[in-house]
Amino acid sequence: MQNPEPNEASLIAAHDARLHALMAGDVDALARVVSEDMRFISPDGTEITRPDVVASLQNGTLRIDKMDCYDISTRLYGDTGILLYSAHSRSSDGKTVFEGRVRCTTVYVWRPEGWQMVSQHQSRLTD
Repeated sequence: MQNPEPNEASLIAAHDARLHALMAGDVDALARVVSEDMRFISPDGTEITRPDVVASLQNGTLRIDKMDCYDISTRLYGDTGILLYSAHSRSSDGKTVFEGRVRCTTVYVWRPEGWQMVSQHQSRLTD
């Protein structure tokens, strides 16, 4: 699935694989494209780690029902790739349901196995 070198097509493929794994609750597929040291900052400012995400997916509290991305742009800096995009999102953490638009900055690093997400920050967009 991965291209043999870091490029825009392989970066977008990793992003798509990550979203598919999240929505399917597939922690094995997620581990291939999300670094063990990943940090995610949610739209409300909460910091979440990969172990937090995996545990929440496994116990059923985290659900990503929708992540329709648009206005995607990429930047490549050697072995670092940055995706900037907006998304219509619907998710639940077991207590709170979030539905709305977000703006995302996602950082990937190229490793021997391909792109891995190391950081993401989301901000809510208001209409």
